[in-house]
Amino acid sequence: MERLRDMARDAEPVAQLPHGTVGPAASYAQRAIQPSRTAPVESTASPTPMIAASEPARTMTLDECKKRLGTAKKFYFTSRFVACSGASSVQTWLVNGRPSDVSMFNVRVVGTIAKSSRTINFKYYFTEMESQGTTEAPAMTISTKESGTLASRAVGGG
Repeated sequence: MERLRDMARDAEPVAQLPHGTVGPAASYAQRAIQPSRTAPVESTASPTPMIAASEPARTMTLDECKKRLGTAKKFYFTSRFVACSGASSVQTWLVNGRPSDVSMFNVRVVGTIAKSSRTINFKYYFTEMESQGTTEAPAMTISTKESGTLASRAVGGG
């Protein structure tokens, strides 16, 4: 019991910051008097070799986006660095206020982040452009417009 009393008397208060705390954080609470310690490693065995994880995907093809996106999904991710999304646009053409003809197109967008970069690049694919009847669709242009400075744009077709 005497030995336990001596240890309790020499022990530091429980609520404290590690001894090596510096900067503004050091003023939030009392710092420990003794440096932090870890138990010594008593193993003579060689260390376990590290298993290297494969590099995450950073690219996606239009075909992969088409195949994986499907009809029910709004987004498809292959990794945290690559995603795709898409939409279909159907236009009904009117003559004298009545529906006459139809045109449509699909757009898919693949967003990628290159290694050692924080910039996301979008590549737009306008595909499956079709029309039935006589429409002005072939004379119209389709363009994209980003807001802000988040994106750099590369436009592709298929």
